[in-house]
Amino acid sequence: MKQLKHWLERRRSPDNPTDETTQALRNWLGQQRSCYGVNEALSVLANATPETDWPGWSRSYNGYVRELAVRMLARRRSAEALGILLTRANDWVPGIREQALQGIEGYLADEQVSLVLQNLPQLLALSRQQRGDHRFLLQKVQSLLAKPEHAAEVKAAWFGLRGQASHLLFSVLAEGDGSAALLEQALRHPDPVVRTLAVDAARKQPLAPRQALLHTAMTNASTTVRGKALRLLMKEPMPPLEALECGLLDSSASVRSIALWHALREGVEPAQVLLQSTSGTMPTTTSRWLGVLGLSAALGKPVPTAWLEVALRSANTRTRLAAIAQLEGGALPAFIEQLEHASPKVFRGALERLRKLSWQSLQGPIGHYLDQHWRELDETRREAIFDLLAYWQRLAYLLRQIDDAPDSTYWMKALRSWSYQRYAGQDPLTPRDERQALAERIRQLVATGQLPKGSLTCID
Repeated sequence: MKQLKHWLERRRSPDNPTDETTQALRNWLGQQRSCYGVNEALSVLANATPETDWPGWSRSYNGYVRELAVRMLARRRSAEALGILLTRANDWVPGIREQALQGIEGYLADEQVSLVLQNLPQLLALSRQQRGDHRFLLQKVQSLLAKPEHAAEVKAAWFGLRGQASHLLFSVLAEGDGSAALLEQALRHPDPVVRTLAVDAARKQPLAPRQALLHTAMTNASTTVRGKALRLLMKEPMPPLEALECGLLDSSASVRSIALWHALREGVEPAQVLLQSTSGTMPTTTSRWLGVLGLSAALGKPVPTAWLEVALRSANTRTRLAAIAQLEGGALPAFIEQLEHASPKVFRGALERLRKLSWQSLQGPIGHYLDQHWRELDETRREAIFDLLAYWQRLAYLLRQIDDAPDSTYWMKALRSWSYQRYAGQDPLTPRDERQALAERIRQLVATGQLPKGSLTCID
């Protein structure tokens, strides 16, 4: 379909050289120093038809052929032709760049605004290149798009763009309109930078629409937008305290930090805000859970146990992680329960909390967990959980499984894999006599050939 569209554009475009055009191009080539490149360009020109693939020739290795294609494409008016001219405007040959820029100038007319908007991202990319100064061209484009008669078309294209193109169009629209209605639309734009620019522009609005826009921004999905909106609201002559309370319960730690800083100066008690929140119904959204748990962690005041239990069963990973961070060190069963969660992030969060506990407190619960889940755990998780035990207790665990489990072959293989070329680690928990007994057992297994000699490193 795309090829058919380009073919139709070529059929409609007057790029079949007339005798006058052909003669002008032939004269131009005749003025060049005769060489293979010029002769090839003359051959292409002599054989030109309405079906000639000028976009393809514009990528030729031959600079004369590329310039010929640029001169021909400059006569067209299509999105494809403009895109190629923009590409060749950064050509390494100065003459080709000059011709391409002259062709682009022909598009800076009222009737070609739609084509300019279609190629706006590429045009802005050209302005960032180093082979020429295109600021004057960009100013012309901006002046064209800023005309009032093009406002509707520019606004229609604006929501479909991202990056620098959407930022430029917002600046053009804001200079011409700048109304609260436009800024409200900008706060719904997919590009977060546009939403941030809208918050900055809201400062120029009168008091009532300004505060309405900033309150709307406080519910935006972008953390940057919410944080900036909260700062501006706190600069108002009469700062709205409901916005500050909303910021204290924001899902973002950075927004909560801004709110906590202002709360001290506005006489708002964060602990009271937390108490009021936890006295009501439980949150039903992830952002609300993160806000309550985040404020609770920042103040060092735990949420009610019932809330924490619900958060630990949440389907959302971030909510679970926030709840895990609030668990007390003695909540071993809760930590171990989270090890079974499918999310690697939840697993690592629980693991990090368990690593801060003493080996002595972990020895029994972790050993019992491994008894139940050793074989069903994947290798990465099994090794991470096994490493929670003290070094010599890991060795004792494997030897005990060899003695007690019915499938001793499986456990001997596990011991062989674990002990081979492993060097002994620190272990203040295991008594010296027990370590010596375990080491002697390993020597016996090596002596009988059940373990390789490389396993001796684990007891040295």
